[in-house]
Amino acid sequence: MKASTIHSLITARTLHDEARRLIAAGDRHMSSAGLILLQDALEIVFLAMLIERDVDEQKTLESKSFDELIGELKKCGVAVPKSGTLQALNRQRVLSFPSLQLAEPLS
Repeated sequence: MKASTIHSLITARTLHDEARRLIAAGDRHMSSAGLILLQDALEIVFLAMLIERDVDEQKTLESKSFDELIGELKKCGVAVPKSGTLQALNRQRVLSFPSLQLAEPLS
């Protein structure tokens, strides 16, 4: 595994842990911040997987949307379980940031 992949996954894990802490607080503001962190962690994992497979050598990944990253993973033969749920998470993030519509803790 590439060193950059490992560093990306460690960063994603740190964001995930912080997101869980924020979401568990049950506050709408903290849940919204946690939602943003959780989606960012997921996007970092997707990018790390594509970079590990050298997709970045043929395509520019930085400008790809979340849905496009899922599509690139599927093209590489990587199954993305619950991709519809993950896309819904991304839509909720878009509502929370930058439009500042607060997420409910249960969502």
